[in-house]
Amino acid sequence: MGLAAQVSVTPLVFALAWSLVSRAYNLPSVAELAGAIAEMVRSGTYLHDILVSSIRGLAGFFVGFGLGSLTGMLTGRYVRFFLAVGGLLLFLRWTPVLALLPITVRVAGIGEGPKIFLIAWACYFISWTYTHVAVAGLNPAYVWWSDSLGLSVIARFWKVYAPAVAPTLVGGARVALAVAMIVVVAAEFSGTFQEGFFRDGLGYRISRAVETNRNDINVSCIITLGLLGIALDFLLVQFVKRGLRRLTGIDFYRVEG
Repeated sequence: MGLAAQVSVTPLVFALAWSLVSRAYNLPSVAELAGAIAEMVRSGTYLHDILVSSIRGLAGFFVGFGLGSLTGMLTGRYVRFFLAVGGLLLFLRWTPVLALLPITVRVAGIGEGPKIFLIAWACYFISWTYTHVAVAGLNPAYVWWSDSLGLSVIARFWKVYAPAVAPTLVGGARVALAVAMIVVVAAEFSGTFQEGFFRDGLGYRISRAVETNRNDINVSCIITLGLLGIALDFLLVQFVKRGLRRLTGIDFYRVEG
């Protein structure tokens, strides 16, 4: 089945399945969900919530993924560096990010900084793990080749290691992005009461819907998060494919899955 057919058939299958489930479990119907989305669009909260949650998620993702990839390349390439910091990183990796939420709110409040910190924390350790494993398992021929050419450290990582481990890094990026959106919702549950543009968000909207018994808004926001995740994942893959093609001249079709 082609992509166009999947795009057209999947919503129909979902609508049919949801109609059956909603009747059996007293959940909002498809029409009620559409009405809830229309209500949020008219009030101006729907697109604003999507934009705010996307900015939070992407900000934390880029910070965490960038730092995690850099650390992973260093620990994967230099054994002594890994022996020096690996134990601490492993300990922190197994510290659940959601367990840090109450402490973060107590110490730093409920502003944007703590939210982005939690998202970046989660993405950092996913990125570090994927990158470390990829670089540590790199073919020794790549290392010998870079050493024989006398490349600088930066050129070595950029020209040799990054293209060689690119498929693994892309997989880590996609997992990290998905986790980023999960943590966004949890972080927004903690409260988004500051004034200005960065108020609310899809997670906050879900928590308010639960408090006011608006199951239609609750489910609509959950579905929106799923669709938003698909869109962000698609954009990430396309961005990475084009970047790697420009960097290496090779099409990495493996990242399309």
